[in-house]
Amino acid sequence: MRYFLIVLLLGGISAHACDFCGCSPATASWDQNAAQPASFLQHTFFMKVVDFNDPTNDLQQSRLLGHLLIGAFAPAERWEIRATLPVMMISNTFAESSQQREWGLGDALLQANFLALDKRPFGEQSWGHRLLVIGGVELPTGSYAVSEDPLLSNVAFGSRSTDFMLGGIYKAKRFKGSFTAGSTVKINTTNRNDLQFGHQLAVFAQGGYTLASKKLSWDFMLGSRVDVAGRNILNNIYQNKTGGKLWQLSSGINASIGQWGFGLLYQQPLLQNNGGGVFQHQPTFFTNLIYQFKRKQS
Repeated sequence: MRYFLIVLLLGGISAHACDFCGCSPATASWDQNAAQPASFLQHTFFMKVVDFNDPTNDLQQSRLLGHLLIGAFAPAERWEIRATLPVMMISNTFAESSQQREWGLGDALLQANFLALDKRPFGEQSWGHRLLVIGGVELPTGSYAVSEDPLLSNVAFGSRSTDFMLGGIYKAKRFKGSFTAGSTVKINTTNRNDLQFGHQLAVFAQGGYTLASKKLSWDFMLGSRVDVAGRNILNNIYQNKTGGKLWQLSSGINASIGQWGFGLLYQQPLLQNNGGGVFQHQPTFFTNLIYQFKRKQS
């Protein structure tokens, strides 16, 4: 799942731009274990810390707290239309312990999911297979906060450009076990400041195990994810100290009772090289609450 919002930090004449410090909703997906169109309302809360080590910039640490507000509608068995709106707070720590806190809306994501393959298992000894194809557009709805203190940064909670997403999720299930793998690609365009963030690729794989009773079911997940971001381009020039690679281990649990679901996810970075070592991702923690509407029987 993982990451949520694009954070752009602009300080005076010089600029420190980072599309890989947080993430956009186009590269975040909580329900990777589902791979099934549905109608639902969902709230995801996340906490993340990014440490900076750039001698040319006073920014030392960013703490990200955010909410993903998600609504989905499945007009047919194989189709789902989804909208995601991030709301985020960023807390920056600068040299000499200067502090900055800003709230803002992130870039909205509109996406369509299509269930291209749905082969259901026959009994406990056979495998079921699903393939979900994903496409979406990310709109420049992010807020822009101007700091009154010239020593602090202005904060843009988005890329300020219209960007695109393509991806897919494959899931195989047998009895109580499952295997899920997928990938998403985010294609960024040039914004009003003639800045294009590097394109992003995310690849993940995870195993799952389900325990269920008459009213309550538990899903346990363990997996891994790799994120790769290209360098930013400003005025047709590639920018140093941008882009990066991140490999994470993730573990989580989902519980569902009736139409309600609750989940926890923890992500631990294993290896990373971001902006040539300029910034480091710390562990990320997610919570999730979802209400799923019953499908009408035809």
